[in-house]
Amino acid sequence: MQKLLRLSIATILAALIATLSACAMLKTNPTDPEIQQTRKLALKIFDAVEMAGVGTQSVQQFEIRLHDSGKVSDDAHRAFQTDLLITARIVRTGLTNIQAATRVPELRMTVQVIIDNLKDLKTKYGAQMPDMGPMLDIVISGLGVAVLFLGA
Repeated sequence: MQKLLRLSIATILAALIATLSACAMLKTNPTDPEIQQTRKLALKIFDAVEMAGVGTQSVQQFEIRLHDSGKVSDDAHRAFQTDLLITARIVRTGLTNIQAATRVPELRMTVQVIIDNLKDLKTKYGAQMPDMGPMLDIVISGLGVAVLFLGA
C-alpha cells in the first residue's frame, strides 16, 4: 500500500514538474504585458498547488489507514486531521491569492506560505508517524519546484 501511495505522489510530482517546465522568470516590476505573462504563470502555479493538494489528500488517506489499523492513536488522529483542515484553509486562501496576483513575488510568497505550513506538519507529526515525513517531503519538493520557477 505504501508503494502505491508513493507511486501516486511521485506521479503527481512528475506532473507538477512538467506543468511548471514552461514557466519563465519575470522582472519584479512588471509592465502591462508582463502582468499578462504573470497571469499566465499564475495559472500554472494554480495547477501546481492543486496537484500538491491531491498529494496532501493522499497523505491524509494514508494517515486514516494508519489510524484504522491502530498504528495512530485517536488523539493523534484528531490532532492531525484538525491540522489538515487548517492546511486546507491556507491552500484555499493561497489559490484565491494566486488568482488575484499580478506580480511574481506575490505568487512566490503564496506558495512559500503553503510550503511552510506543510513543513510545520512534518515537524509536528514526523516523530509520531515516521512514514508521513517522506510523503510530505514529496509534496513539499513539488511546491519547491514551483518556487524555483518563480525565481529568487
